[in-house]
Amino acid sequence: MVCNIKKLKQFGALAGLFLLSACAVSPEPNKMADIQKRVDFDLHYIFSQQEEITGPLRLEDVIARAFKYNLDHQLKLMEKALAHGQLGLVKKEMLPQLMSNAGYTLRNNNPGGVSENLTTGSIGSSNSISQERDILSSGLTFSWDALDFGVSYLRAKQSANDVLIAQERKRKVFNNIITEITEAYWAAVATQRWLAKIDELLITAEQALKTAQKVERKTLSNTLDNLNYQQGILLTIQELKSVRHDLKEKKTILAARMNLRPGLEFTLEDEEMDIPIPTLSETIEELEMQALLNLPELREEDYIAENNRLMARQRLLKLFPSLKLNSSVSYNSNKYLYNDTWLQAGVNLSYNIMNLFSIGSIQETKELQEKVDNLRRQSLSMASLAKLHISLQQFEIKKSDYILSAEIADVNNKIRHHELGMKLASRSTGLAVIRTQLHNLLANIKRDQAYSKMLAAYSRLKISSGEGYKLQGLGHDLTTLSSQIGEMLDKPQEDLAPIKVRQSASR
Repeated sequence: MVCNIKKLKQFGALAGLFLLSACAVSPEPNKMADIQKRVDFDLHYIFSQQEEITGPLRLEDVIARAFKYNLDHQLKLMEKALAHGQLGLVKKEMLPQLMSNAGYTLRNNNPGGVSENLTTGSIGSSNSISQERDILSSGLTFSWDALDFGVSYLRAKQSANDVLIAQERKRKVFNNIITEITEAYWAAVATQRWLAKIDELLITAEQALKTAQKVERKTLSNTLDNLNYQQGILLTIQELKSVRHDLKEKKTILAARMNLRPGLEFTLEDEEMDIPIPTLSETIEELEMQALLNLPELREEDYIAENNRLMARQRLLKLFPSLKLNSSVSYNSNKYLYNDTWLQAGVNLSYNIMNLFSIGSIQETKELQEKVDNLRRQSLSMASLAKLHISLQQFEIKKSDYILSAEIADVNNKIRHHELGMKLASRSTGLAVIRTQLHNLLANIKRDQAYSKMLAAYSRLKISSGEGYKLQGLGHDLTTLSSQIGEMLDKPQEDLAPIKVRQSASR
């Protein structure tokens, strides 16, 4: 008796302690050491796992690095892995339940009592007990609910669709990476090609400016002519520095696309920009149909609509009665029991009558959800068609800009060679020669920039028309991944309708 009272007091003291500790919680900001630890972890994760750059990078190498190390792509990979994990969990929910239990109870006195005779109403004169003060119990219960099985099956189908949704989102990210990298890569190639020549021309212009300023100080020439000359040189220097800044920014953007540490130096393979200009052989109606069939956004909407239909079926399924089968084996340490171990089985059928009032609302919600899904898909289809037409117009504009820029650069090259050959300038650092070199340099830079924009516009057109790439089976190491991407850049995905392309001979 005394021992049991002590045990109850101990339990009460522990309960009071837990109650007081819950009331003692107060807001506490993160410590600087914890924040620094988080920063170090993020920096280590972002940059330390990348393979070292050992040579000039080709277009497929850059895409492979962006595909492997791009954080947005890694997020989509994790979302896909999470969807696979959730599918496995939901599948296990369809299995029957096997529950084990164990318990211990005690009380400070005997649970005794008297009994009453149901026939005579007389109460027994002696007290008796049928249960011990301390009882240890355990059991193992097997149960299966037919209604829960049906709901879990529909949830598993939803999770399977979530895996396909994650796959479409991954394909969309990959397509966007290719478009962004294509423009950034060729712009960075132009930077690498012309940056040194810009620096050379800057040195020449700055030397000419110093000479003109020296002449002015010695008043050896007409002041107004000299000032006009200096103004021309200064404007040239300003334009050169502006172009140089823009070009250097292109390479920084490419480094960010590859998720490289800012400031890390790398070189690109100086590929010739002589790829024939692609032209589309399909009609706009064929491109529209291909886009509506293949775009990842629209395929994702199909899976979302299917999940919504499965959700409506779950709501309807829950209106049915619940049929539950169960069996168990149990043990109880009560010494007054005739059998302390026993088997038990049963079946239970239950139904919530109030569900009858929900049938109409569930049906209305189902119909309204279908209308919303259809309207959202149709709205997205309209936006996709508009995007396709805009992409086609942009491609034609960028292609025209490139052709014109190439012709201007060709003419400027001829003028430069002609003027240098005829020696029209009286001195190598003269303003006319510097301006000629500047115009020639800018013309070539604009041609290369127009080339990168044309290829990016063509890539956007392919994506807008639904053309994609086969993502399954890609390697994990950069060498294999780069080789596979190099092979697949002009190869459409097997289950997608490809765009027929013919290449013109003119540039």
